[in-house]
Amino acid sequence: MKTEQLVLDKGIRDIAEILGEDPQNIKMIEPTWIRLLQRGVIITPHIHRWRGSCALTFDDLGLPTQEKSREPKAQQFQEMPEMTLKSPEGDKKSAPSNKDFQELMNLGNKVLIPLDYIKRANALDGAIRHVLQKYGFETYWGVFIPETAYQQAKKELDVLKANYIQLAGEIYRDWDELTKELVQKYTVQAHQAYKRYVRLKSDTTYTEEMYVERFITRILQTRPSREQVRDSFRIEIGINFIPLPSLLAEDIEKAKLIGIETEQSRLEIEMRRDVLDNARRQKDELLSGFMKDVVGKLRSTTYEAVTDVLESIRRNGNLHPRSVSQLRNLVDNIQMLNFYGDKEIDDCVNQVQSILAIPTDSRDLGDITARLRDIAIVTRSTLLNLALNPRSARDVGIPDVPEMAITRQSRNNIENGLDITAMPIKRQGRYIQTIVPAMF
Repeated sequence: MKTEQLVLDKGIRDIAEILGEDPQNIKMIEPTWIRLLQRGVIITPHIHRWRGSCALTFDDLGLPTQEKSREPKAQQFQEMPEMTLKSPEGDKKSAPSNKDFQELMNLGNKVLIPLDYIKRANALDGAIRHVLQKYGFETYWGVFIPETAYQQAKKELDVLKANYIQLAGEIYRDWDELTKELVQKYTVQAHQAYKRYVRLKSDTTYTEEMYVERFITRILQTRPSREQVRDSFRIEIGINFIPLPSLLAEDIEKAKLIGIETEQSRLEIEMRRDVLDNARRQKDELLSGFMKDVVGKLRSTTYEAVTDVLESIRRNGNLHPRSVSQLRNLVDNIQMLNFYGDKEIDDCVNQVQSILAIPTDSRDLGDITARLRDIAIVTRSTLLNLALNPRSARDVGIPDVPEMAITRQSRNNIENGLDITAMPIKRQGRYIQTIVPAMF
């Protein structure tokens, strides 16, 4: 450790000399947090699939237009003759153009496969986002999944990927039946569109049968083949480390290079100094942002859960079984997400565990409420220090802006008032003391 500090001190002196700065003004990025960046990965899902819908057109609604279709040739059909509409006063007015409407409004979408399948695919999309939200932290680089939650997140993502492929297989297998169902439903709509079209254009050259046939053909030709639909369903999960540590090392090498190339022109050397200074400042900002994202996520998750339970207690007059389940889920979730050993959060979780350890018939509702309020006050205070804006919980006794003395007392209660029956969280090595106000 001493050798590492000597290396860091020398690095500060070298960079200060290159930049022409006082070493006291050079802020070294916290090495502990840099190492923590490597205790997880950035997960980036790439979801590909046919969406099962396309834009609604005037023809779909039985509305005549003045402009010819701009659809691809493979999807074009004989256009209905241009026409004019008569106003109540008898003046002729041009029918609305596609371009005018597209600039002002969106007619909407029409489905090209039974809606149930689109809803199932959309639900899988949402489930993937939920997994990332549950097990990760939103950061500058993307969703950061810590090593403590990675295996569980990967397991759930693998299940969702399998469900995605299964849904694609079902669509491929049942394509003919799904097409038949779609044709039946659009035939009804085609007859209605025809009646609308006839009312707007009395001199039509289309019979109802011709119109319906064109309508259905247009719908079916808009769709890709069953093989293309099946093959479009895929999920690729990108897994990467945060690049900050390696980029920082590159900057240090650049600093050494600047020191060596002393015979180059003064303008080029100053330019390189500016680049290095900007890179160093950016790394500092990105690291601070990462710390804020991690610290904020843990506290917002805790705050939301305990204030939900406090509201339930206020409303029901007891600790409802659903609230007990919510607190258990909170414990499990925080234990996975607290990969860096945030002692304050661990103390909050221990408080929750002590509540859950009390037999149902021995629970003191006043004591439980007081403990949960302490947790809510401490986490809300930190969230406000992070310039985040958690929802108000005044109705359950949580000040919108907790005074420092109140926050300090609640923090002491959490640290010193733990129930010895609770199972403490054990971690290897030391706790990392997160002093949020000083960092931000």
